[in-house]
Amino acid sequence: MISDVSASFPEPPLPLGPSGLVALEADLLGAVASAKPRASTLDVIERVLRMRGGGGSVDSVHTALTTLALPVRLQFPLFSFHGNGGTWDDGADSPENTRVALTGIGRAAADAVSGTGPPVPWDLLNGSIHRGGARIAFTAKAVAYAMDRALTNEPIDTDHLDLCVASGAVARGDLQSYVDGQPTDFDLASTIVATESGAVIRGVPPRISPRTIADHVGRTYLLPTTDMTVGSDVRVDVWVPPEGGGSRLAPLLDGTDEALRERIVLWLGQPLPLFLADWIRRHGPDRARAGLTMLATTASE
Repeated sequence: MISDVSASFPEPPLPLGPSGLVALEADLLGAVASAKPRASTLDVIERVLRMRGGGGSVDSVHTALTTLALPVRLQFPLFSFHGNGGTWDDGADSPENTRVALTGIGRAAADAVSGTGPPVPWDLLNGSIHRGGARIAFTAKAVAYAMDRALTNEPIDTDHLDLCVASGAVARGDLQSYVDGQPTDFDLASTIVATESGAVIRGVPPRISPRTIADHVGRTYLLPTTDMTVGSDVRVDVWVPPEGGGSRLAPLLDGTDEALRERIVLWLGQPLPLFLADWIRRHGPDRARAGLTMLATTASE
């Protein structure tokens, strides 16, 4: 196990707006939707700061915007960049050098913000771990199933619920406890595949960085050719002396497997049936069904 990061007891989930997003995410969607196509990222950020009465900073809004565009952070990225929008371990170019647009899912979310499109519980689809929260994402198919059961006042069977960590990490924990609205311990685990020179780590947990990995391995054993990220995978090339040295990845070269793991407390905030019942009351059954139809389409793509 390369890292075992225990989260502190989570704060209550942030209140969601009518669109199912927190205020800054909704403001970003509105700003990009109302801007010209492939708008300058800096123009979008400045528009958001004006919308918020000057609250926040260019850096904080830029960080939120780039996070919402990363497939390794979100099951359904809301934005796409023209230019370097950043990667799992490397920041984006300065905002004056990039342009930003809505993804197809981002357009649906923007329509939900403006009220021109059906409501969808985006916080269940993308979770809130990417912004330091305690909700893990459900797959679109799982959310569609749970919403359909809530609309017909039928119980939700956790056997039909699948969690999704965008990076591909495997979530292990008491799903029933989480669905019941209890703070629940989860392990977000990767897999490590040995190579001749090192290892490929697949499904890196969200809060483990290349620096964490390098510190564990021991920097003196990292080869200069190490490519730390390929999509959501991390390749770690190490030099292992004949006697094995002190490298913690040395056992992998002998076929020993171990998981890169992050321990985290997850909390939905309330039981999932109550969450969805409140959602239906807020928007009305007809609009909730329209959101379900769109969600079912998304799940089938």
